[in-house]
Amino acid sequence: MPARRPSRSVQTYPFGGHDFAAQPARSRLMTRLRNVLLPFATIVAVAVIGGAAAHAAATPVKFLRIPSVALQGKTLPVVASVKSSGRICTLSVRYADGFVQMVGRTISSNGQARWTWSVPEVAKAGRATVTAYCDGAGRRSRAVTIVGDLVAPKIVVEKQGFSVRPRSSGSSVSYGLLLKNTSPNADALQIYVLVNFVMADGKLIGTTSNIVDGIAAGSTYAYGGSLTFPGAAPVVQLEVVVKVGGRQRHSMRLPLLDNIRVLPGRSDAAWVGEVDGEVINRDPILSLQSAKLSAVVFDGAGNIIGGGTGSASALLPPGTRQVFVMQSGFDAIPWGQAASARVSAFGTYVP
Repeated sequence: MPARRPSRSVQTYPFGGHDFAAQPARSRLMTRLRNVLLPFATIVAVAVIGGAAAHAAATPVKFLRIPSVALQGKTLPVVASVKSSGRICTLSVRYADGFVQMVGRTISSNGQARWTWSVPEVAKAGRATVTAYCDGAGRRSRAVTIVGDLVAPKIVVEKQGFSVRPRSSGSSVSYGLLLKNTSPNADALQIYVLVNFVMADGKLIGTTSNIVDGIAAGSTYAYGGSLTFPGAAPVVQLEVVVKVGGRQRHSMRLPLLDNIRVLPGRSDAAWVGEVDGEVINRDPILSLQSAKLSAVVFDGAGNIIGGGTGSASALLPPGTRQVFVMQSGFDAIPWGQAASARVSAFGTYVP
């Protein structure tokens, strides 16, 4: 019978609660490292995931004090909690009409950021979004309902018109607009007015623009002016763009205008030369330092046929008056068509 081969003896090594057959040294080392490191890696992973979840659940910025309803023209405190002090924090408000108010910037202290929010008197009523942002800590927004009776000013062009005068060298156009502030209780401020002069083919031949200091709530402003051209001015219509730059609750002081008249030119009586009248300071306390004047001229049917500008610069104590003479922009208006004029004023007052 063939000789029996001796059987190989097998040794086992207890490690980690398990036995395994003898292996080469490198393989045994890797197995031991896996058994040791795997539980440790699991612990680290759980710690990292738990920390991330805790961080995500944290609220770096949170409102502690903010109204759910805010009244136009009121001043309100706003307080937010911030996890750390020394953060630069800002507060802004976006109102229902898209207007954004930057309330202010503060530095967090004792875990809080504080602001004083003054709601504009002409803030658009409806839903507003208040946002607190702290550098390095995040942001938080809250919806607040704005309520009040103040109506934002809107300017509409009630009427417009112009006259063209050919000259030996070029042409001139005198134009006028009636601008109505439809708000019953808000003054419009810094109104930008752009006037395009349009030809029959729809193309523009000229453009002019200006700023009106203010139009009081519920009032109509007589806006006049002129433009010269180096050649013919085949204008068939005006194209008007108006944009309100600011607003306030109605408080605008306006001089009183009286005894307005239209006069022909002194050197050429075929054309309007000036618009005259009186400006009266009806303020009971303040003196009228100066007044910017603007006028439109009408024909007998009430159509606007042009306009112009002027000023009054005498200092008027309360209850006094002066004569004004306006001569700029009227000389393209045929005198035979001019029947009346309307003048508007914006006054500057001093104690």
